[in-house]
Amino acid sequence: MNEQHFDFDNRAEGISAFSHLVLDHLVTQLVECHHDSSLLFKVKFILGELLNNAVKHSGTSKSVFSLEVHKEHLIITKTDNGQPLSYFTAIASKPNEPLLISYDSIHSLYAVFKNEKVEFYNTEVDNTDLYINTLSEHMGLLIITKAASEFTYSYRQPANIFTVKLNLG
Repeated sequence: MNEQHFDFDNRAEGISAFSHLVLDHLVTQLVECHHDSSLLFKVKFILGELLNNAVKHSGTSKSVFSLEVHKEHLIITKTDNGQPLSYFTAIASKPNEPLLISYDSIHSLYAVFKNEKVEFYNTEVDNTDLYINTLSEHMGLLIITKAASEFTYSYRQPANIFTVKLNLG
């Protein structure tokens, strides 16, 4: 296993440079792994959404990103000391009970509290009547959920911990 930590200053103007730094590092780490060509594409989307989350919602001046490259999977973790997700208490109060976080004319995004963390999953809706105005604020969470093999969130006061796992096989 290879693990690397990166500090992000939660400023919008730093997103592009930080993304390049992390992706360049990741490319060097994945040289020996056999992964499909879509992996870096997924990582770029996931990283962009986690960075946007840091800038727009964390309310803190710094986030720490960790990359762990294992033989069979990659784990990306974003940690900050901001306020917990607004719906964390509602989800945590009803373990194992899915909560609809957002929906649009194509997808529904759910969160369920299991094993001390929130797990995200989505379902697709077969709808031919698509309306752009139905896209939700939680589109970033949906993008991460769809791109990842697993996507979880936990709050261990004072830390918000977003964990994304991608299979390398």
